[in-house]
Amino acid sequence: LKFQNRQMKEVLDFLGTSTGINIAYDKDFQSTLGNQVINVNIDGVTLEEALQQILAVNGAYYKVLNSRSIIVIADSVRARIYGQEARGAPLNLVTDMAHPASGLHNQDLVTDKPGAVRSGNTSVGFAGAHPSPKEQEQARFAHDIARHIEHARASGRFKELVLVMGPRMLGQVKHGLSDITKGQIARVIESDIARLNDTHIAQHLRDQWFVSQTVFAR
Repeated sequence: LKFQNRQMKEVLDFLGTSTGINIAYDKDFQSTLGNQVINVNIDGVTLEEALQQILAVNGAYYKVLNSRSIIVIADSVRARIYGQEARGAPLNLVTDMAHPASGLHNQDLVTDKPGAVRSGNTSVGFAGAHPSPKEQEQARFAHDIARHIEHARASGRFKELVLVMGPRMLGQVKHGLSDITKGQIARVIESDIARLNDTHIAQHLRDQWFVSQTVFAR
């Protein structure tokens, strides 16, 4: 994208609209630098690089008001957890969790007794109704995802949480979250897209969350 003889505020407003970021201006900026005419080429650069080009070279600066987010994209066998420094910034893959047992057929899972399933060297029990071994493995994975999220929250790694998963997995993961962590959920995207490739996931996220045009960090 190339801007010729455009006011700085006009260019920044365009960036805000195209990335979903709410840009707030200092009143001194609006009356001085905001009206300054600039020429800038921000084609093929990240959001941070674009802001650097527009602001720093003109004696201005910006600060991020939104806190770091994590975006969890999961289904019953895989969960990818991305970090995002601020709304509108690219996503960086932090953790890629896999639980192949959730995708096995019931007869391929070893059952000890009704209400318990063994996968590897561990066994998990369930009260009440007796879900199938496959359902139990899916619940186990949801619990692991929730535990990972809880640890990230307790470590101060995020302030906003975005959950992207199908209805069943969503319910199971949320069940394992504390009230404090649930209070930090900024968006729930009830879609089972974890098995899509990055291109299709990116397209889906552009419609649902504040991401950069490239979505994933290079």
